[in-house]
Amino acid sequence: EFDAAPGEITFARLGLWDDRLYMVIVLGEAVELPPEERKALNAETDPTWP
Repeated sequence: EFDAAPGEITFARLGLWDDRLYMVIVLGEAVELPPEERKALNAETDPTWP
């Protein structure tokens, strides 16, 4: 489980598609959520990702 601190973020992910490397780079913003909402969102995701 990972929750980013509020503020601007740069997310990058390196992957393999059809035996070729690719990278996705996305700019965004992390926001502060109430604890109960953050817990509910974390429960909906796969803990092995990313």
